[in-house]
Amino acid sequence: MQTIAPDFDRMIDLPGVGPCPRPVDIDQSVTGFADLVSLRIYSFAGQAPIEGEAEDDEVLIVLLDGAAAIAVSGAQEARFELTVTGTRAIYLPPDHHYRLLPQGKADVAYARAKPRAVKAPQGFAAGRDGLVVEDYADRLQMRLVDGSGVAVQTRAGSRTERLVHALGTNAAGGPEELAPWHTLALSKGETHTLASPGHVLIVAAT
Repeated sequence: MQTIAPDFDRMIDLPGVGPCPRPVDIDQSVTGFADLVSLRIYSFAGQAPIEGEAEDDEVLIVLLDGAAAIAVSGAQEARFELTVTGTRAIYLPPDHHYRLLPQGKADVAYARAKPRAVKAPQGFAAGRDGLVVEDYADRLQMRLVDGSGVAVQTRAGSRTERLVHALGTNAAGGPEELAPWHTLALSKGETHTLASPGHVLIVAAT
């Protein structure tokens, strides 16, 4: 298990947008994972459209804070309005593109894995147990939950590679087991339970 700190000085030059903060940029060169390709989190600002693509990955795009509209294009098209109280995540299939329009400030996470099967674009909203996506994507599983006393894993358990990210909206200060914007990387077989409160994004690849 390793703790990965954010880098708020990391700026990515996005076409048509310019330099954009990407404080979380975790891929296989950092984790050594075989299945979970990456977790990247951008802090968008303003209303400039963000263009991107899945390439040969399946992607879960998750709104962590703010609001945004997203349009998916490719063999199957779809449009979604992302808010923290409504649809908050989407599944983007391989070989599809997206156009994301932030509504002011928006923190957006992108998790990737290599799929064996392809599904249609789909949106997901929170339920009684938080925002849970465990039955749709081919390999990716995801939870966005209150992390206090929670074993940091999805339904697939500890036999998966996992990244556990503490949201930047969590309270700062005091003894923090996982400070805001920090991420835990857990390899297959590793287990961990967070004692401190705060919302966490758990991403796994089966």
